[in-house]
Amino acid sequence: MVSALLNLGLTVTRNIPPEVMIGLITGQYKMYGGVIRWAAGTPQAGQIVVHLVSTVTQPAFTPLFTPITTILGAVNTYQLHKLAGNVNQLTVLTQQVLQMATTTAVLSGLGLVVSAASFVVLNQKLNNIDQKLNEIQKDVKEVKDFLHLKQRAELTAVLGKLINLENIPSRHHSDILLNAEAVLAPLCLQYQELLTQANNVEMAMIAEEYFCTTTLAHVRCQAELGITGVGRQLNEAKKVWQTQTQRIAKDIVLGKSPERFLSSDFVADVPSSILIEWLDFAYNENKGYGWIDELRSNTKPWYPEKNTLAQRAKFATSQVITAPTKLFTKQSEMDKERNLFIPSIQKLVARNNVLEGYVMQHEMLESHKITPSELEKEIAQIPAESTVDGYVVLQPTEANKKSSWFW
Repeated sequence: MVSALLNLGLTVTRNIPPEVMIGLITGQYKMYGGVIRWAAGTPQAGQIVVHLVSTVTQPAFTPLFTPITTILGAVNTYQLHKLAGNVNQLTVLTQQVLQMATTTAVLSGLGLVVSAASFVVLNQKLNNIDQKLNEIQKDVKEVKDFLHLKQRAELTAVLGKLINLENIPSRHHSDILLNAEAVLAPLCLQYQELLTQANNVEMAMIAEEYFCTTTLAHVRCQAELGITGVGRQLNEAKKVWQTQTQRIAKDIVLGKSPERFLSSDFVADVPSSILIEWLDFAYNENKGYGWIDELRSNTKPWYPEKNTLAQRAKFATSQVITAPTKLFTKQSEMDKERNLFIPSIQKLVARNNVLEGYVMQHEMLESHKITPSELEKEIAQIPAESTVDGYVVLQPTEANKKSSWFW
């Protein structure tokens, strides 16, 4: 086993253990991006039981107003109960959970482990976002104004320096990281303010992307410098992010009529299990399938109390006369839902899980005095025969299960 993984008290296994599978299905464990841990309310709440680390580059996906219907078909937490009858088929279950991890990574636009959020990856992600912004600036005035902000130029410049860090003698790394950290700290606050003020989906999602990218770059600088409290700082930033993105999801995306997603118009776009995840996130409540009955109570009755033949005839006539206009309006609204609202909220839900995993990983690395780049190098040395479907499955050693606080 490679040194950093031994120092972390981790071992490589070929499958996710059956007891972990059962725990996921029953709700004893919960998955946060690449981390599986004990769920809230359990005796060991918060303790990590498995790490999932991708050894392959996930598909480049910038979830800014991009249709994602085909990705939503993958397994998610609320669909795991369907696998209960297959507990003995360990390989199949492992593949299903890894598929779930991959889907979360793609939808969130982030990797599953903190080392994946390197300066190079963050810089590439920022370039992809900027390309999208240039495409839509003619339609959204706020975007055009945003593209001229001084902060954007500062962020681009500092990331440009950080991506070349490996090509610079190591004796200069600390100075470069310290200078970058000093620039990124105020930028985080400025993008946080922009996120707080956002009142439409377009600007909310743009501000979220920049706040998230800047925060991850800032935290990465501190982690590489060995500064203490990195996990705690990221957790505080995540709380700010979560408060604002839940506001966006609840007030702007779902709006006053979230029950509209129960209609047949969205049966292919939004499976009920996905809608439940949205509502759990937006309202910060874990109601599960209880949301379905709550939404149903807000829908119109199938059998109106008063519906005379004359009223039906009048309604039918009005529908025939105004059908073309109503159809056009409905189609336009549905296009906006599919191309703007649905990808936006799905990204936030996925990213929420990944960021929670990042917090735990940073705390773990800090407690063992290991930097993200050191972990990245060590994982790259794990032989291919120790991986499964492009993932390394890591478990705490027996000694660490008993002695280390995060196990």
